[in-house]
Amino acid sequence: MDTADGKGTRTHVDGVRTHADTEAGNEPAPPRRPPTLDDPLTFAGLRLRNRLYRAPLLECAGNGDDAVDRLIDDLEPAAAA
Repeated sequence: MDTADGKGTRTHVDGVRTHADTEAGNEPAPPRRPPTLDDPLTFAGLRLRNRLYRAPLLECAGNGDDAVDRLIDDLEPAAAA
């Protein structure tokens, strides 16, 4: 997949340089670090601080002293089935 940089040159998103790039003198974009779950994300105009969230199952267990035991009690029968 390529994208135009507005100057008529083509830069491959994956950073792979082809023979055509070499002949044309085009430089590939520098490789970028893959995003992590802590990186902000913009989706449909909404900026999310990060993509970490608590699963609904964990929300049901609560956060009290017995949360782990409640979660185990809920999951063990399903795991045994």
